[in-house]
Amino acid sequence: MSRHATLGASSAYRWMKCPGSIKLTSNIPRQQSIWAIEGTTAHALAEKVLRGELLLPHEIVGQEIEGIPVTDEMANAVMEYCRFVDQLANHPESVIQLEVEVSLRKLGFDNYGEMFGTADCVVTYPDPADPKRLVVNVVDYKHGAGVPVSALDNPQLLYYGLGVLYGLMGRRRDLKKFLDDEQVELRLCIVQPRSPEARVSQWIVASEVMLQFERDLLAAAKTVLREPNRTVAGDHCRFCPAKDICPAHVNTAMTVWGKGMDNLVHDPMSMPAEALSQALQQCVQLDKAITAFRRIAQIRMEDGEPIPGWKLEPTRPTRIWADESLVKSRWLELYGNTHDLYLDKILTVAQLQKQLGDDFEKFEDLIESRSSGVKLAQDMDNSLGLLPNLN
Repeated sequence: MSRHATLGASSAYRWMKCPGSIKLTSNIPRQQSIWAIEGTTAHALAEKVLRGELLLPHEIVGQEIEGIPVTDEMANAVMEYCRFVDQLANHPESVIQLEVEVSLRKLGFDNYGEMFGTADCVVTYPDPADPKRLVVNVVDYKHGAGVPVSALDNPQLLYYGLGVLYGLMGRRRDLKKFLDDEQVELRLCIVQPRSPEARVSQWIVASEVMLQFERDLLAAAKTVLREPNRTVAGDHCRFCPAKDICPAHVNTAMTVWGKGMDNLVHDPMSMPAEALSQALQQCVQLDKAITAFRRIAQIRMEDGEPIPGWKLEPTRPTRIWADESLVKSRWLELYGNTHDLYLDKILTVAQLQKQLGDDFEKFEDLIESRSSGVKLAQDMDNSLGLLPNLN
C-alpha cells in the first residue's frame, strides 16, 4: 500500500482553505469510487507504455490490470497522454521521469507528517532558444471526464512544481536565491483526454508566483496545527470525504433550513415553489449528514466503543440455502437435471419458491435464516434522555 501524506498534494486544494479538514478526515474510512479505481488503472497502463513495456496501450484491450479491464476508451485516452509526453521529450537532451516522488521537507514542517506527493511525469530539457535555460515540465494525467481540471492556479500542480524545484536545488535552501541565480522555466501541464473541454492545459509559472505559493503553503500548514478544529465551507468541500459530518458544511444547511421552517411547519401547502425547492435541497443535505453520522457511529461501535443511547443489532434475517450442494443433490433426485435450477448461479430461496409453488416444501429443510450483519439502533433502555417528549 502506498504511503499517504497528511498534508499531501492531492488534497492541498482543500486543507489550504479548510485547516480542520485534516483532523476531520483522518478517521474517515477511505473508500475509492469505481471512477478513482479506473483512473488508477489508466495511470498504470500509461506507465507501462512510457516505460516501454508496451508499444501501444491497445495491445492489452480486454485484459485486466489489478482487476479492472482495459477498454478501447481507456486505451485511446492513455495514448493521447503518452503522445503528449513523447512530444515534450523530442529534445535530444530531454530527461523523462515517471512517478516522481517530491518532498517539501525544505519547508521545515514535518510536525504534522511529512509533506510529499507523486507527480505522474517530469520532463526536463535545455530551452532550444537559450541552452542555458532549463525547461521543467510537470505533467499530471487526469482520466476523469466529468470535471474539467485546469493547470492555472492548481494547488496540486504547484505543490508538485515546488517539490521538483526543491529537488533541483540540492542542498541549497533559499528558493528565491536559486531562482535568481539559475535560469529555470517551470511549466505545469494537465492532460485530460476525456474532458469535454480543453484536453491539455498548460501554465508557465512566474518565479514570483512560485515564491508566493511557498509562503502560502507554509502558512496553511501552520494553520492546520494552530487551528485543527476550524472548518471552512466552500467549493473545496465537493470531494471532501467528511463533508457530510463537517460542522461548517452541515451548519450551513441547517441555517438555511431553519430560515424556512416557519413556512414549512405552519403552511407547507402554500409555500412558494422556490422556497420548497430550497427546503428539498436542504433535506438532501441533512439526509447525507444523518447517513454519515450513523455510519461513523456504527464503525466506532463495531470497534468496541460504546455510544450512550445506541446499540448494534442484527439486520433482518434473510432465507438462504444452508448448503447449495445439498440443494443441487435434492433437485437431481427429484427432477433428473439441473437445467431449471440455475440462471447465472443457483436460484435463491425466493426464486425457487416462486418457480416450484407447492413442490417447494421438498426443499424447506435445506433453508436457514441468517443475518448479513448489524445495524445501528436506538437503545431505549440506556438512552441519555436527549430526545424531546412528543406526548
